[in-house]
Amino acid sequence: MVSGTAMTVKEQPVTIGDATIDAEYYAERNPDVAAVFGTDAEILFQHYIMTGQAEGRLPYDTLGETKGDVSEEEQV
Repeated sequence: MVSGTAMTVKEQPVTIGDATIDAEYYAERNPDVAAVFGTDAEILFQHYIMTGQAEGRLPYDTLGETKGDVSEEEQV
């Protein structure tokens, strides 16, 4: 047992069909999408498949970022 150590657990991306998405990351990274569609994983997955992929939106943390470390400029 490790005592006194804080750990952050990151949600793992989920593969649905031929695509992989981390709904929490996708919603955080795309606040405009979350504002319209909410945070339901299936709805965000559908958004990614239908338009997000063509728009160049990332479906999960492909760059090794820590959630919440996205500047306002990057979110726009």
